[in-house]
Amino acid sequence: MYVTLYALPRTARGVGWESLAIAGLVLARQMPRSAKGVMFITIEDESATANLIVWRSVFAKWHRAILSASISAVVSVDTS
Repeated sequence: MYVTLYALPRTARGVGWESLAIAGLVLARQMPRSAKGVMFITIEDESATANLIVWRSVFAKWHRAILSASISAVVSVDTS
């Protein structure tokens, strides 16, 4: 399911979704020393902004794309 960032909070509370994809322009990337390797990325589409958390293992695998992308798409899969 693809949704706008504005609709994301209402959609995420829904039942029955297996995966969710969002995309937007990268506004900021932050990797504070206190975060122990976790990166925070803010993206924006035409409707709102979203804050992404990039875990250390994901950053290690995808660091080149994460640091160079001006547009980012994220897919979340419900594994429960």
